[in-house]
Amino acid sequence: MVGPEAELLEAPGLSRRATRAWALVAVLLLLVATAAYVVDQRVRRAEEGDLDDCVAQAQTAVSRAYRPVVARWGRVRPALDNGASLMVRTSIYRGLSEVASGRSSLVESARDRCARVAVLPFHRTQAEHRRSCVRLLDAHADFLERAATDARVLGGAWPGPVAGCRGRRTLEG
Repeated sequence: MVGPEAELLEAPGLSRRATRAWALVAVLLLLVATAAYVVDQRVRRAEEGDLDDCVAQAQTAVSRAYRPVVARWGRVRPALDNGASLMVRTSIYRGLSEVASGRSSLVESARDRCARVAVLPFHRTQAEHRRSCVRLLDAHADFLERAATDARVLGGAWPGPVAGCRGRRTLEG
């Protein structure tokens, strides 16, 4: 061929076959990336569901563990606040310690269940959610253990919610 058309046809570049191959590779990569995204989203939803269950079970465990302690504390607090004698205060604290004794095992069971929730390491939000819940449950179990040893801790700060330990409900003490 002669003229400018000849130069275009003879110019170096990709052949039709090579262009088709690259297009096929691009389509395959797009399909693989889409499939990976869909699978990752399903795994994340499953992890979030398991963490929601963890929070619900933990809320139940914390509530059950504290119920008798809070009930007794509410009944005896006025006597403690109104300057009961040392003998009466000692007796009240001994009774509170007995009520708190063994209550931490309920929270520890919930903590162990939450710690076993499987979360992929690169799912940072879910991993932090699990760590926060475990830390909160550790704090509640430790507080109940200390109350069983010395009920005077009940007059101080109680464990509260840890940011990130949320599911359908926020876990609070």
